[in-house]
Amino acid sequence: LAEAVAVAQQESPCIIVATQLILPLRHQLSVGCVVVADLDALTWSADFQSQEDAIIQLEKLASLRPTTMIIQSRTQSTFLDTIVQRAWPQWRTTEQETRAALWWPPSVRLVRINCSATTSASARSSCHIVHDRLTQAIRHMNISRLVRLGTVYAQTATLGKKHTWSIVLKSKLKEDQLGQLLSYVPERAHIDIDP
Repeated sequence: LAEAVAVAQQESPCIIVATQLILPLRHQLSVGCVVVADLDALTWSADFQSQEDAIIQLEKLASLRPTTMIIQSRTQSTFLDTIVQRAWPQWRTTEQETRAALWWPPSVRLVRINCSATTSASARSSCHIVHDRLTQAIRHMNISRLVRLGTVYAQTATLGKKHTWSIVLKSKLKEDQLGQLLSYVPERAHIDIDP
């Protein structure tokens, strides 16, 4: 990194191939051109936070004060227009509306419930029991409009000799109601709120 800084501070033209490690030095350097070789790699995930992370990284790159910024992407999306126009408030409003419509944070809380056992069949069976108990609790508490209970799914990785099956719950419940609902989950299951 020190070598890259020394090269960049020379008066002759140079090309520096860098990673995010150069970003802490953005207040000491200025560059003529920044090239983002693959924007799609920053925004490939559908977790909604990837675009926000990309915006943060691009703003940090912009603070290098380049006269030109080249961004490569293989997709045509409105996100590219947002980047060019730096229309972050408009993007945030649209993003929040999308997250609310899809029941995604911050408009809801995510709860992942994991059931582990030495065999996949036992873990799956435990998870189905938890799912059934939560379904009955949601009916009993009359909160179906405030909760979305996902289906049981298998984790792709096993930890040691344990197999894990999971359920994702999306909740608009208040803290005390969420606690009451989760009290129906057996103690042997692992609960992860806002994973």
